[in-house]
Amino acid sequence: MRHSLCLAGCAAVAVISACAVLQPRSAPLPASQVGAASQPVPLRIAQATDGARTESGRAPPYVLCSGDACPRVTPKTLALASPAPTAAGKRDQGPGAASLPPQERTPPAAPAERRADISLTVHFRFGASDLSARAKALLDAAAGQALDTARTSRLRIVGRTDSIGPQAVNDALAMARARAVRDYLRPRLPRWPASVDIEASGACCYAADNDTSEGRLSNRRVEITWSASDPEAAP
Repeated sequence: MRHSLCLAGCAAVAVISACAVLQPRSAPLPASQVGAASQPVPLRIAQATDGARTESGRAPPYVLCSGDACPRVTPKTLALASPAPTAAGKRDQGPGAASLPPQERTPPAAPAERRADISLTVHFRFGASDLSARAKALLDAAAGQALDTARTSRLRIVGRTDSIGPQAVNDALAMARARAVRDYLRPRLPRWPASVDIEASGACCYAADNDTSEGRLSNRRVEITWSASDPEAAP
């Protein structure tokens, strides 16, 4: 009886051992994956599409994803990340230009000031070439203005008369009036203009009708013009 029980126990042990040998063993996990199942998966922010803009021109929205579930970076995505082009009409001022203090920035060049000519007209009594007090006051003011603005390149003096009297007499009177203005201005302009033009004519270029005394007074005149332009530099 005991012999039979011993044989039965040995057979059971042999069967259990055989099953243990036949059962496959699971491969051990890599060290990098040990405990991975117990750790939370890290999340990151990525675009919901491949980076292409929508029909409205706006960039696609961003989503929260993890691992392989996140969209991959594509050339379109990289294009969206590039800096926007500068607006038309703006120029790059170079690196560090915006960081300079205002006192160290180069101010824009101011446009060149165009100097206008100075013009005036003085009038004379009938048959006279001497200057009145009013004419001298006008010439003094104009000469001071010409000196302040350095308009001494060119001076033009034009003498005129009314229509009363012979042509030859009026021509001589017109020239006498022009020379009277020139002689009065010379000591008042230390820097005499490089070019001085004198013109005189007694029967030309009336400023008003000679049928009235007021019109004839307007015609008995000398016109003076200071010009900043150099006549020799003209094309």
